[in-house]
Amino acid sequence: SACNLAGCSAPASLSSVVTAPRQVGNVRITGLSTTGTVTVAWDAPSPPLDYLYYLRYRRMTIVGVSEFVLFEGRIIFPDPSLYTVSFSTWVAESLAGGAGKYTNATLSGLTLNEAYQLELVAQVNGIRGGSVQYLVRPSDQPSNPALATFTVSDDAHSGVLRDSLTIQFAAPTGQVVTHYRMTWCEKLACSDSCLACASTQSREVTFLEGNSLPSGKGTNFHTFTSLTVYKEIIFELETRN
Repeated sequence: SACNLAGCSAPASLSSVVTAPRQVGNVRITGLSTTGTVTVAWDAPSPPLDYLYYLRYRRMTIVGVSEFVLFEGRIIFPDPSLYTVSFSTWVAESLAGGAGKYTNATLSGLTLNEAYQLELVAQVNGIRGGSVQYLVRPSDQPSNPALATFTVSDDAHSGVLRDSLTIQFAAPTGQVVTHYRMTWCEKLACSDSCLACASTQSREVTFLEGNSLPSGKGTNFHTFTSLTVYKEIIFELETRN
């Protein structure tokens, strides 16, 4: 209505406005197979509504460098000023998960060791929000680190301590590794052939933690503290991507 000293006009008809939804959050890869299948998951925007999700992807090529490193959906190496990026055409977008309630989707038929850009967008009441991009590179399952790079020594990184040991390791040559899982325990008192453990402990670190190179391609190390003096310790190291 419009009003002045003489009174107010009749109200005009009301119109409704639908605001665009927020972006999806916490996009992540929850599954990779050696057959080129990728499972991507995300958190729904707030507030909780009956969202639809649309997902599409395209192949990405890095121009200007021979090697690049992806981690958590982005390029972390090398410096962006050293390369340019080119893309293929988008593969037709699809309703992710097949229904609006789903917050995960699977892409099949991707080429191993090729990088892809995923784009995900939420829609509600016919209105789409802003898109989120995520980079992924399906790859072969990594091998274990070479024995030559898996060494155990007195803690040389923070002083030689009787209850502290440091292991050093590096990724298998030419393979994609994103995480290392370390398991260790005190060997039970038994025969020399006995590998039984008591109170096994484990820790997982990313390939960047303790790495000697910003690309994560160098040697990693991890220091174990509060070990029992004069006990035999069993270490196990696994790689994953």
